[in-house]
Amino acid sequence: MSNGNVSSTVLLTGHQKSSKTAICSSQFPSATRTEPKKRFTNTKGRKMIPTLTTEQRRENLEKAKAARQRRAAILKGVADGSYTVPDVLNMAFTDDAVSRMKVFTLIKAAPGYGFARTQQTMRKLHISESRRLRGLGANQRAALVELFGGAR
Repeated sequence: MSNGNVSSTVLLTGHQKSSKTAICSSQFPSATRTEPKKRFTNTKGRKMIPTLTTEQRRENLEKAKAARQRRAAILKGVADGSYTVPDVLNMAFTDDAVSRMKVFTLIKAAPGYGFARTQQTMRKLHISESRRLRGLGANQRAALVELFGGAR
């Protein structure tokens, strides 16, 4: 028994922890990585994060702010009754900012709907709480229109 198996058996039965890890790392070289994993590379078809100029970043921030303000105004309109849920669902076809609104937020803004009732409604209609208006299926959209009444 003078081959390599004897020394590995001796190391495995010993009480030194470092001996066990030495065997493990020699048997599995991938377990001891010396260099960190490369991230955000384009080797597998992943998109690289674009480098934006200060002007481009500011423009994007202004667009995002305008979209948030648009969604907030519509939710306020739903809460005070100037818009209905079916109205907002129809707006989502043409307005990109509205189509990115979450369904949960829209229902919760409706008069008489709080957090718990909104959760119950979403479960009853089989709509995920993270679903956005753009991602609603035809049956889910029809169920919402039926629940909240047709367009005025």
